[in-house]
Amino acid sequence: NIQSKNRFGRNALFYAVLGGNLDSVRLLLISGVRLVKDCRGKSVFHLIASKGDLDMLKLFHSLAKENNFIGHMLTLLLTKDDDGFNPIEVACMKGHQPILEYYLNNVNQGIEQKLMYFAGYVLSSSNFVLFHVFFFINFLVLFPIMLLVSSLRTLPKSRSQPLC
Repeated sequence: NIQSKNRFGRNALFYAVLGGNLDSVRLLLISGVRLVKDCRGKSVFHLIASKGDLDMLKLFHSLAKENNFIGHMLTLLLTKDDDGFNPIEVACMKGHQPILEYYLNNVNQGIEQKLMYFAGYVLSSSNFVLFHVFFFINFLVLFPIMLLVSSLRTLPKSRSQPLC
């Protein structure tokens, strides 16, 4: 069973990412393995960020777009582990500038696109409850994310100056 987890809450996907095996990760994701967090609140994106594995991040991003789990991926990229860090912060602390640049230039757009899609749906709907749900998500959840992203965008672009 590809969904099985060990006593640490890790499934086969964690170990494929740890081993850097892109083919295994691709096969597991296409087979429908769940993106989960382990017993310490870490997702596979924490591992990718810690290792600085840009090819792995690109693979996840492309498969997420193709297989319609981009929203779940974005959620996990912004979810903090038990130590209080999300994968983006881990990449920053480890000095993995290519991971941060890829996030800012590619993955971050998914947040903005998802927000715009949801806004269009809510505004075209006559359901008043959905309208309030949209504003709740926007101001209480996505607004701090947008602030983080915009603050990261104002950081130096030069390779000689680190992002963090």
